[in-house]
Amino acid sequence: MTGRTEENDMGRKKQISDQKRLHMERMRLQKGVFSSLSNAIGNIGELYADFVQSDEVRNSMKATADKAIECMDNIKELNELEEQLKAEEQESEGEEKVVVQTGAKTYQITDQDGNDLGVFRFIPSDAGILKRYKEAAAFFTGINERIKDKDFEEILPDLEKEAGEKIDLLFGAPVSESFFKITSPFTILDSGEMFAEQIITVIGGIIEKELDAREKAQQERMKKYTEKYTG
Repeated sequence: MTGRTEENDMGRKKQISDQKRLHMERMRLQKGVFSSLSNAIGNIGELYADFVQSDEVRNSMKATADKAIECMDNIKELNELEEQLKAEEQESEGEEKVVVQTGAKTYQITDQDGNDLGVFRFIPSDAGILKRYKEAAAFFTGINERIKDKDFEEILPDLEKEAGEKIDLLFGAPVSESFFKITSPFTILDSGEMFAEQIITVIGGIIEKELDAREKAQQERMKKYTEKYTG
């Protein structure tokens, strides 16, 4: 629903932008019409002043008249488009907006020096996030077996790509680029764990905390309803 709201906002901004563009285009074309009509009147005056209607004058007048007609047709088309935009805007204003809670939360990630690594928004209590978390954790804990007896530098690009995909899948959004823009997911930290493992550990703590909180809230909610009947 948040995506629908953002889509509606973007659509409204585009309508406003289109209306401004149409207004500027109309002004330009109207100016062209007036200029063309002015030239046509001037040419008519010259025509009668010269008395003799030369081919050059007639051709010039015809070209000017054709240009004026073309500009007026364009203005008519722009007016029709503007009316259509107004009708669409009125229709969108008549729509009722419904807001629902998704449980999404925003987290700001920083390094040990306080430098921002990025701001991430996801649903820590998502019913499927625990399964995705376990898959991502299993991937990183099984890396040592995968690189055994292999050229690590040779397979590193493929491993980094797969690691990014696991992190993106976990968050349900393309966040791996921000996480790994400073260092590779397989960089070994002072603690001995990989950089990506540290991310998984931190996210696991958030998920556990949120799931516990939601479970307690659900139990309290159920308790309220059952108390009505248990006295």
